[in-house]
Parts: sequence; C-alpha cells; structure tokens
Amino acid sequence: MGLFDSFLKKKETKTEEDLNFNLEQPQPALTPEQPRVSPSQFSNSFQMYPSRNQSTNFNQSFGIDFQNVQTHTQPFQMSSTFQDQQQTQNQYEYQYTQSYTSQDFDWDSYIQAIAEKVVEEKIQILDQKINDLNLAKERLSFEIEQIKEDVKKLSDKVDNLYNTLIKKIEEYDKGIKEATVEVQALHKLVRTMIPAISESVKELKETIEEIKLLRDSIRRP
Repeated sequence: MGLFDSFLKKKETKTEEDLNFNLEQPQPALTPEQPRVSPSQFSNSFQMYPSRNQSTNFNQSFGIDFQNVQTHTQPFQMSSTFQDQQQTQNQYEYQYTQSYTSQDFDWDSYIQAIAEKVVEEKIQILDQKINDLNLAKERLSFEIEQIKEDVKKLSDKVDNLYNTLIKKIEEYDKGIKEATVEVQALHKLVRTMIPAISESVKELKETIEEIKLLRDSIRRP
C-alpha cells in the first residue's frame, strides 16, 4: 500500500500542475445559450470532417454562420475554431476524468480485488503442488510396499534354505553318531573275541602236535 500511495500522490501532484497550467490559458466563455456539453456528447456531435448535415447542427450549436464567411478565409476560420473547440474538449475530458478518478473510483476495492485474485492464483498453484506431492507420496508408498513384499519373499526363501540346511546337518550328525556307535560296538566285539580266538589257536596247535606225535609213533616198527 505504501508504494501505491506514493504513486497516487505523485499522480495527484502532476495532475494539479497540469490543471494550473490549463487554468492559466485563456478559457472560452460559455454563453447562456450554450449549455455545458459532456465530453462524450461533444465528441459525438463534433467530428474531424463533418458532413453537410452535421455542419448545419454544428452551426446551430455554436452560433457560427459559415455561409456569410468568405470562401478564401473559410479554411483558416475552420482550423482556428476547431483548435479552440478541441482545447475545450480536452479540458472537459481532463476534468471529467479527474473527477471520475478522484471521486468515483474505489482504489481500495480495486487493490483488494487484485490481491484476492493473486492470492487465489497462488492458492491454486499451491493446491496443484500439494496434489502432485500426494500423488508422489502414494506412488512412493506403493513402491515401498512392493519392496517390502519382495524382501519378505526373499527372507522366506532364505529361512527355508537355512531350515533345510539345518535338517541336513542334523541328519548327517545323526548318521555319524550311529556309525560311531556301531564302530564302538564292533571294537568291543573284537576285543571280546580276540582272547577266545587266541585260545582256540593255542588249542589247535596242541592238537596238531599230538597228531604229529601219533603219526610218528605209528611209523616206528
């Protein structure tokens, strides 16, 4: 608001200077028969190149009889009159514009409307960005869920492989233990059988010696 107030202040200062300059210029007096004409009405009633019918209305409005004016002076008088009327029109339009700008135009409402429009556009942009973020969040959440499912499947496979390996190791250990027990039993059996075998071998030797002695005795006369 501060920047806009300074702009309005500068504009009003410039307007007052222009108005004082225009007031210093000689102003054409309005007769009672010539009522004040608004800029729009004056612009509509007077044109740069009036037609034949419009020239009659122009003469009646301003009290100028161009028929009595000499032909060689008519362009000069038309130009001078046109300049005076154009200056009057510009003054009327300027005063009308200044009056409308300073009195009728509500700058606060205008600025408030612009501010609301800007805020509304910013809110729409922010809403669009929030929607984009929500979509990205949903997509990211979906991808994270997919990754979690893949990790869970991989973990299940690793667990199954680990359990299978443990079972195989347990079976192998059990087989080794059983083989160890059998070897120990065989060792015990062999240890118990060795004395009996030794005794049997000893008895077999004695029997062989007896057989040899008996054979020798039979051979003698």
